[in-house]
Amino acid sequence: MSTNYEIGDQIVERESKRRGTILDLLEERDSDTGNITYSAIKVQFPDGETDWVNTERVSMMLVENDCTNVWSF
Repeated sequence: MSTNYEIGDQIVERESKRRGTILDLLEERDSDTGNITYSAIKVQFPDGETDWVNTERVSMMLVENDCTNVWSF
């Protein structure tokens, strides 16, 4: 499975469960197919720490909205 990441995307580092923001991507091009894959992602965590993380250790962050405060008719 391939995920398309972009700088600024919010991710979760699976092992530590820390959320972060993508600052940079290490891209590799498959010589057979020409497809671009990402082998590592530079992430900034809320405490200011930055780290290069293997893409197999991250997931895209899903945001859950609270729909209890919507207008009712």
